[in-house]
Amino acid sequence: MRKQEWTDAERLLHEIPRIPAFITGSEAVAEAVKRANVDMTVAYPITPQSESMHLVGDLFAQGYIRDYYRAENEFAVMAAVHGASLGGGRVFTATSGPGTLRAMEMFPVWAGARQPIVCAFMCRGVALPPSIQPENIEMGMLLDTGMLMFHAENAQDFHDMILAAYPIAEQSEVHLPIGVFVDGFFVTHTKEKVMLPAGDASLPPYDSGCAPVPVFDMETPPIRVTRDPLLNKSNFISGAANALTRPCSRSLSLASARRVRASSRASTSPPCKARRPSARSSASSTANPSKTAIAATKSKRSTAWTITP
Repeated sequence: MRKQEWTDAERLLHEIPRIPAFITGSEAVAEAVKRANVDMTVAYPITPQSESMHLVGDLFAQGYIRDYYRAENEFAVMAAVHGASLGGGRVFTATSGPGTLRAMEMFPVWAGARQPIVCAFMCRGVALPPSIQPENIEMGMLLDTGMLMFHAENAQDFHDMILAAYPIAEQSEVHLPIGVFVDGFFVTHTKEKVMLPAGDASLPPYDSGCAPVPVFDMETPPIRVTRDPLLNKSNFISGAANALTRPCSRSLSLASARRVRASSRASTSPPCKARRPSARSSASSTANPSKTAIAATKSKRSTAWTITP
């Protein structure tokens, strides 16, 4: 990683002298990421976002970003940055229009997991027949996902909002994803004067120890036994995880969870007999015989199995 001068957000955004640059909105994105001390970015091209993430890739080659790669599609991008954020990294990505729709499932997941992910949205049309013209419909689609939403009017706003998004999102009492939105083409592909912080200063690294949620460390309990199994397809693994995370007087190991399952398979205990109605239920049945008939039918159909550890 290239060494930069770490400084707080207030100084970087408001106190360091600025110099003018005649650049596009896409170049302004790269200038912001360059100063954000980002750990990982993941890209997938879609117009009019593509150029910005190409330029972010150049930052990786220059040593400003620790890791960068192109994913298989937009959903994979958003899932990958989510995983990197869960692991305690500072991340960035961007998308547009149909890419936003393809990745839609991940945005409420980001917010639900309380991850401070920053994503730029270069807004464009998504309706058929295909349109790549500037459009803000995707902003409406994202309103209920739980992310904070900033709208930049020009390249200057775009740069400053992306840079400011990190110290805002990473506050312990916030810790939510932030989307920075801009009109595609009008801002991304036109040049204007943007005032950039002089020198090579950047934000300090992200401190995941201040997060209100634990870092997703898959090699260390309790995360290993409470989150990872739930992402697998195996019902056995999911059941074991639920047993481990269930409040109880003693903790279970994976081995004991396996024994529970094995013993349940070997058990030859017959189904429990249906309960007979109590005196209270008998009294109520006199007042409402139809309800009693329904209850009796349910009890005949119900079965209960005995599982011995």
